Amino acid sequence: MKAKDTMKTAVWIPMVLLLAVTAGMVQAAAEKSPMVLFQEALYQEETEGNLDKAIELYQQVLDEAAEVERIAARTTYQLGMCHLKKGDKTAAAKYFRKAISNYPKQGSVVKKAQKQLVKLKSADTDSGPQVISTSPVAFANNVDPNLDKIAVTFNTQMMDNSWSWTGGGDTYPQTTGKPYYNETKTVCTLPVKLEAGKVYWVGINSPSHKNFKTSDGEPIKRYVILFATKSPNGKATPIPKDMLNKAKRINAAAMAPSPKVVSTFPAALSNDIDPNIDKITVQFNTKMMDQSWSWTGGGDTYPQTMGRPYYDKTKTVCTLPVKLEAGKVYWVGINSPSHKNFKTSGHEPAKRYVILFATKTIDGKPIPLPDDLRTQAEAVNAMTTATQSQNASADVTQTVKKAVLTISTCSEGDPRIKTVMEPVKLLDDTAVAKELVNYLDSEENTIRRSAIYVLWRGEFSNIEPAVAKLEKLCSHTEDLTRGMAALSLGQNKIGSSFEILEKMTLDDSNGYARRCGAYALGLMGNPKAKPILEKALNDSDKLVQNNAESALRMFELENPAATANPGATDKIEAEDLVVEGWKLWGQRKLVEAEAKFKKAARNDPDNDGAYQGLGWAQLNQGKKKNAEVSFKKCVKLNPGNSAALNGLGWIEHGKGNIDMAIKWWEKAVKASKGTATASISGLTQVYMDRKEYDKAVKYYQMWLKAEPDNSQAKDGLEKAKQATNK
Repeated sequence: MKAKDTMKTAVWIPMVLLLAVTAGMVQAAAEKSPMVLFQEALYQEETEGNLDKAIELYQQVLDEAAEVERIAARTTYQLGMCHLKKGDKTAAAKYFRKAISNYPKQGSVVKKAQKQLVKLKSADTDSGPQVISTSPVAFANNVDPNLDKIAVTFNTQMMDNSWSWTGGGDTYPQTTGKPYYNETKTVCTLPVKLEAGKVYWVGINSPSHKNFKTSDGEPIKRYVILFATKSPNGKATPIPKDMLNKAKRINAAAMAPSPKVVSTFPAALSNDIDPNIDKITVQFNTKMMDQSWSWTGGGDTYPQTMGRPYYDKTKTVCTLPVKLEAGKVYWVGINSPSHKNFKTSGHEPAKRYVILFATKTIDGKPIPLPDDLRTQAEAVNAMTTATQSQNASADVTQTVKKAVLTISTCSEGDPRIKTVMEPVKLLDDTAVAKELVNYLDSEENTIRRSAIYVLWRGEFSNIEPAVAKLEKLCSHTEDLTRGMAALSLGQNKIGSSFEILEKMTLDDSNGYARRCGAYALGLMGNPKAKPILEKALNDSDKLVQNNAESALRMFELENPAATANPGATDKIEAEDLVVEGWKLWGQRKLVEAEAKFKKAARNDPDNDGAYQGLGWAQLNQGKKKNAEVSFKKCVKLNPGNSAALNGLGWIEHGKGNIDMAIKWWEKAVKASKGTATASISGLTQVYMDRKEYDKAVKYYQMWLKAEPDNSQAKDGLEKAKQATNK
C-alpha cells in the first residue's frame, strides 16, 4: 500500500474527544486592558530597564487577568525574570515555580521557567501566603458563645482594607462591625455576635471571592474556620461529620504544597542500571496518603513485581519491590490520566511522572533508550518537574514537521501518533497553528489530513491562524479532508463555522462528510444545531443517524433542575464545584467547566458565582443567548456582580445594541465603585466612536483613577480632551 493511502483508515469519529476552545471576540475585547498593561510592562522591563515599574504593571495584569491562563502564565514568568534581573534569586525561583505548577498546559512558558530553575539550581520550597492560626481554632466545638470577634493570622503582610469573609445562611455569624487589620497587616478581625449551641462555617476567601490577598496581590488559598459554640449548659456542640470532613479537606489543601515527584530510583532516562536492584522508589515533596498508589504501566516494559508497594515512615517515599532482567528497557508510571491514587491526604493527586530506564547488559554495557519512548517520557515529565531535559526545547518548525510527516504514514491506533503529538502539545498553540497552515495547502492528501489531525486532536486553546484554511477545506474535493476539517472546527468551538457545518451535515453528497458534520455540530455545542441534528436522524446513512444521535446527547447537560431548599452541605458542595469550574475554564475546557457551573447552580440556586461562571463558560463557546440568561440570573441574585454586568454589556455590544451595552457597563462601573476597567474601557470606546468626547473624558479619568499609570488611558484622555477643544 502506498503511503498516501494509509490515512484512509485513520479518520474514524472518536468515542471521546478532549475539547479545546478559542477565545471569542467578546472575551478579547474584555481582556484588552490586561494585554495593553502586559505590553507596557514588557517595555519597561526590556527597553527602559525600569524593573520596579515593570513589576508593578505585571502585578496589575495578574489582578485583571488571573483567570486567563495564557496571560497569567506569561506574566508570572516575566515577574520571575524581573526579580532575577534585580538579583533576588529566591523571589525569581518562586515565580518560576508558580508558572510551572499553576499553568502546566502553557507549554512554552513552562519550558522557559524550567530552564531558568535549572540555571538557578534552586531547591528551596515555597509555601506561599498561608493562614497560620485562627481564633477560634478550626474544628473547636466548645467555643465560648460570648466571644465577640473572629480573627485570622497570616504568615505575611496582607493588603489593607481587602478581605473576603465568606459564608451565608444559618451557619454564618451575625456581624457587629467592619473587619479590620492590625498594625502589621498580618491579623484580620471580624466583630461578631454568636449564639450558644450553634455550628458556624466562616470562610477565608472562596471560589468566587478572593480579596484576602498579600500586599502584592497574591490571594490566600481558601480556608475554613468551622467551629461550634458551647450549649447553654456549657456542653460541647457536635459538628456534623459531612461539614467536618469537607472543611478538613479544604484546609489540608490550603496548607500543603501541591504534591510532585522530587526524585526517583532509578533516575528517569538512565540506561546503565544494575539489573540486580530489587526495588524502585519515588520520593515526593509532601506527605502522601498511606496505602494509596498508582504504579502504572503494562506489557513487556513493566517489571515483574515481587511484593506489595509500601511507604516509609514519613509517607514521602514509596517503594515497589521488583525483579529486573539484564539489557532491558522499563517504563514505570507514577499515576496516569486514568489512575491517580498517588495523592495527599487532602485527595490532591501528584502529577503524572514516568521512570523510563534501562538495565545494563549481561556483560555490563548500557543500552540506548528508544527515541520514541524517550520523547514521550520527556514530554510527560516536563509538565511535572523543573528538570530541563536535553530535547525538551524542540523547535516549533521541526517538531510540527516531524509530527505531520510521521502521522501521514500511520493508521488509526498507531502508537507513534501519541509519541509525536506529546511534544507538540507543549509548544505555543498559536505558533503551532501558524506552522500547520503551511501543510494545510499540501497537494498530498495524507500530509494535508495529518495537519488537520494535529489541529483536531492537539488540545489547543487557540487555532485562530488556521481557521480560515480549515473552513475553506470544508469544501475540498476530497471527502476525508472535508470531514476531518469539520471535526477540527467543531472540536475547537469555532462559532463562525456553524453554517458551514450545517450545510455539510444536511447537503454533502458523501456519507462520511455528513457523519463528521453532524458530530462536529455536537462538539461545537450551539443549541441552534438541535433541529439540524434532528433532521439528520432521518438521513439515509445509518452512521449519519448514529452520529446525529450522539451529538444530540451532548446537549443533555443543558438546563439542570435546581435543588429545592439546599442545605449547608449543598451550598458547600456548590462552592467546590465553582472552584472546579473556574479551574477548567482557565484550562479552556469550557464544556467541562460549563457542566461544573451548572451542577453548582443546581446544588445552590442562590449562588450568584455559579451563574457568573456559567455565563462566561457559555459566552466563550459562542453560546451568547445561554450566557445572557445566566448573567441575568446572576444579576438577579446579586445586582452588584460587576463581572456579570460586564458580560451583559459585551453581549449587547456584539449585537450592535450600543445603548443597552452602555447601560450594563455603567451598572458594572457603579457596582465596582469605579474599578471595573473592562467596562470602563468599553465605555471610552463607544463614546469616542460617537464623538461624545466629554463623556469619554469622564471615563478615561475614572480609568486613570483605578489605574494611574495606564498609558492607554492616558493617551485616550489626551485625545478626548483635544477633540473636545476643537
